[in-house]
Amino acid sequence: KGCGDRDLSFVFRSFLDDESRHHATGITLFQQQHLDLSSKRAIVEILASFLEMIRVGPQRVLNAVEMVLGDLSRSQKIKLFEDLDTESHSSSRLSILRSLIGQEGSVFVTELEEKGLFSAYPANLCIF
Repeated sequence: KGCGDRDLSFVFRSFLDDESRHHATGITLFQQQHLDLSSKRAIVEILASFLEMIRVGPQRVLNAVEMVLGDLSRSQKIKLFEDLDTESHSSSRLSILRSLIGQEGSVFVTELEEKGLFSAYPANLCIF
């Protein structure tokens, strides 16, 4: 909302729009009943992919910054993620998602927790 750069503001707005769509999809998904084993496996696989995107931090922000500033070194990327407090923000998001999934899908939570998917990566592990 308060971003002064028009292009960066557009990028942030698209993040919010994406998150909103993901949230609506999750609610619809967990309102379904009587899932067979293959459906449950598919749900876990999809949730695992989604949670992994959250765990690695705001990669699109990094890409947007690099589009403006050019390629960043590994240490600059880590510094950016640290400055954005990526691990803390990702942890908060993962915690919220865990509680949403756990309301009606505790079987899913157990499997995802066993895979460590509700733990955010530290900044130095968000770089590929």
